[in-house]
Amino acid sequence: MSKSPPFECCLIFGGGSFNFTIHLGMLAGVRHMGYEPDLLIGTCGGGLACAVINRFPSSDDQKAFIQTKDFFDFIHTVKPNRLSIPYLMSHLIRMQVRYLYGKWTHRPNTFIPNFLEKSIFRIDDPMNLVNFQKPFSSTFPRLLMTAGKILIDPHTRPLQNTHQKILKEVFFTDDQTASFLENFKSNISRFYPDSFLIPETETIMHWTADLAARAAIADPFLINPFRKEGTYYLSGSINLYPLELARHLSKKIIIPYSPRFGFIDQVVLRHFYGYDNIERYTYITAQAVDHWVDFTDYTPAMKDHGFEPVGDYLRGKILHRVPKDLNAFRKYALKQWEYGFYRAQEALKQAPFSKNHIRIP
Repeated sequence: MSKSPPFECCLIFGGGSFNFTIHLGMLAGVRHMGYEPDLLIGTCGGGLACAVINRFPSSDDQKAFIQTKDFFDFIHTVKPNRLSIPYLMSHLIRMQVRYLYGKWTHRPNTFIPNFLEKSIFRIDDPMNLVNFQKPFSSTFPRLLMTAGKILIDPHTRPLQNTHQKILKEVFFTDDQTASFLENFKSNISRFYPDSFLIPETETIMHWTADLAARAAIADPFLINPFRKEGTYYLSGSINLYPLELARHLSKKIIIPYSPRFGFIDQVVLRHFYGYDNIERYTYITAQAVDHWVDFTDYTPAMKDHGFEPVGDYLRGKILHRVPKDLNAFRKYALKQWEYGFYRAQEALKQAPFSKNHIRIP
């Protein structure tokens, strides 16, 4: 007989990239409705949300923090690499051609991606997050961040046309939560046997939350990989929707219903991880989950208040969209927070497992 999951309610922070303040708003909205998740799982930008929560457990303190100059200064440490749009498009075309060639020849994943390709943005290490160098809290809610560990040395790349398993799913958390993950296998490796992931996972307990968050946000081709003790890490996008992990740990689950991947995201993630993220998205959104938080219209809803990079096609560059004025920055951050706050309340007013409120299914 299988064991009952050790946690009562898990809230998943899936993705978010630079706009991770939506997750802090989502947590506040869930709490406003009388729920108190005892487990938070963060992937990609959701890892940064977990780091903020580790530093500021109170939702009021989190909301205050995202309006501070410390937070403003941190976001501005993410610098564009000033790569040209033609340069980026040439790499995307190359990724797509390799995929189509492998599909045509029935030899998928017969190349090793270059993990050290120039990224659109870079972050200097260590991250400039003041007073965030804390171990994972052993109080509730427990925090868990996900990332991908590169099992080869990217500086001495293997021969092309050699199929290898070169990635491992990694979890960062506290000692007690880690005890529930012993022998937990990668569901990406199980569902997508031709992916680059090995079946085994690894749980790391000794990192501070800021280091784990840095690994969690290192989206391939978007932000430079994180290197620690000679090993490189990629972001939680290795498994952006860790629903099976949440089910292993928790009885009830609240998860964002995110927008579909755009073409660029699809090409990049498939290139680096070796599996189809659209297929994974379709599978996840077809599952029965206690509560879905509707983020499907996030891009149009936040078109004037998001931090995502934008293309300057006249100059052929990808640019930051983060306001340089502190007051304008605060308005952006609060708009993102409010979006998550009200969408979480909307979700918890629905009947369990309902998707009737999803705007763009």
